[in-house]
Amino acid sequence: MHATLDIVAANEKQQQQQLNSPAIAELRRLAAQGATIPLAAHKALLSNFEAAAHAALQEAAATRTRVLGEMRGTFMEKYAELAQEVQAKGKAAQRVGELEQALEQALAAKAQLKEMAKAAVKETIAAERQGGLMRGRAKAAEAEAAALRRGISAASLRRGITELAARLAASLRRGISAASLRRGITELAARLGGRVEASESEAAWLRKEADAQQAEISRIRSALRRAKSKAEAAQASVAEVTAFAERQLVAGHEAKLQALRALRVDMEGQMAAARAELEARLSNEQQRSVQVKARLSNEQQRSAQLEARLSNEQQRSAQVDAVNAELKRAFAALAEQSKQDLEVTSAMWRTQVSGLVHEVTLRDARIAELSAKIADRPTRDEDAHRQLMAATAEVASLRAELQLKDEVLEMYREEVVKLAREAAEPAQAKADARTNAPALPRAPRRDAATATASLQSS
Repeated sequence: MHATLDIVAANEKQQQQQLNSPAIAELRRLAAQGATIPLAAHKALLSNFEAAAHAALQEAAATRTRVLGEMRGTFMEKYAELAQEVQAKGKAAQRVGELEQALEQALAAKAQLKEMAKAAVKETIAAERQGGLMRGRAKAAEAEAAALRRGISAASLRRGITELAARLAASLRRGISAASLRRGITELAARLGGRVEASESEAAWLRKEADAQQAEISRIRSALRRAKSKAEAAQASVAEVTAFAERQLVAGHEAKLQALRALRVDMEGQMAAARAELEARLSNEQQRSVQVKARLSNEQQRSAQLEARLSNEQQRSAQVDAVNAELKRAFAALAEQSKQDLEVTSAMWRTQVSGLVHEVTLRDARIAELSAKIADRPTRDEDAHRQLMAATAEVASLRAELQLKDEVLEMYREEVVKLAREAAEPAQAKADARTNAPALPRAPRRDAATATASLQSS
């Protein structure tokens, strides 16, 4: 846009130079002196002026094409840089997703281990409680079995006799018959008998359980006795072997004793080697445990670092999103303002172009009228020649100005069409395109006003 307006200013300057050229100055001098200027000279001057204007327009078009090519190249470079930046952001987001997934897996494994530990603790507590309950029930059963073996206690008999006496006293106070007393006594006896039978059945079940437990204890004791007997037999065999060795030593079998000593030494050497191997394995296991603890500490540090990096990436992503949103709003406001400015400028220039066209038409009619008068009057008419020269120069200036304004108007018309096409696109695509596009200068509004003022002054 800046380059195009510079071209417009250069064309205006070139036109002013052409209007102030030596040939035009000579014609003005001759007209001021009242000399006669041939019509062929007027035509030749107009032809030269039109050729110069045509060449200037071609040069302006070539310059405009070159400037647009440079702008397109700059835009493509900016677009490539933005594409690389977007690709880098995508890779960073992918890496952040992988880190988040690894962190989630680690947290899930940690939670699973915690749940397993809690379940194991609960099972242990439940087993301990169940064992305590079983031990309490066993003690209660043993106590109840002991009480049943001893029979009904004196306190129970006293309570039953007291209850029977109270019933008898109540019956006597009410005046109940002997049959009722007998029924009461029979009912009380049946109740006491049923209680005794239930106690006896429970006692029998408890005895059976106690017998089973006693049988288990007896089996364990017999197993212990068998193991003890085996141990005693082994000790006896060892004692026998020792006695045999002593007898052999006493009998003079020194060779066997030496062999036994060598065997003992060999066994001690093997035991020492085994002990050394076990100590080496224990040391290796301790070292491995230290290494595992160190690796666990490193993994925890790496996890903390990854969490910190994840937090930083999330903050940067939020900042980038905020900046993108602000850029989208700014581009939308800029596009709307530019569209309004272009519409106002285009309307103003259309009005000016219409006035220029009307004025050029009137001047052409005036030139035609003067030419007709000159053709009708072959005699010398200095005023007609002077008017024709002034009108010709003014018409050439107006045509150049009209051509220039047509070009600028066409340029603004292209910009308006482009903005209208962008407004017709979906909102998301337009926002993305303006976000990814390079920053455009906000100077066209001032440059357009400057160009309009220069054209009006010329």
